[in-house]
Amino acid sequence: MKTPRRTSIKDLLQKQELNFWSLPPSQLSETSDDNQTPSTKGDIQLLLAEFRKDIKVLHQDFTHTLKDHEEPVRQIDWRLTTLKTASDDQVLENVDRTACIKKLEANYNLLQDKLNDLGNRSRRNNVCIGGIDVAVLPLDLETQVKTSLPTIWAQTVMCF
Repeated sequence: MKTPRRTSIKDLLQKQELNFWSLPPSQLSETSDDNQTPSTKGDIQLLLAEFRKDIKVLHQDFTHTLKDHEEPVRQIDWRLTTLKTASDDQVLENVDRTACIKKLEANYNLLQDKLNDLGNRSRRNNVCIGGIDVAVLPLDLETQVKTSLPTIWAQTVMCF
């Protein structure tokens, strides 16, 4: 069985393929299998200096990108806060309007019942009794009927 080729850090850097954290430890070594000279302390320091420089450039790019996005994020946050506040206000107004509508419906139903009752009373009050004057007040109606009853009775009997 063939063992996997061990790759040196220097080889990876020369190929621009270094992804140090994704390689398993068994694939990393100070030397390659091609019997090249081992990495010296100076080579490692140069690599570290390049890494530091690359990290510094990436940090600056990242910081610059963050600064570019700070203002749009602030604007979006302000818009979301404004929309949430407006939405909460609308919910409160909706609750108030619903309560007001229920009160108005109850008042409408009460007034409708009173109007219907008033119409019924009006119809009851408009019943005409033959022989009794229309201008007689309801309190006087009983006395008026007693005094006029013999006359009304006589007129009613004659009709049949």
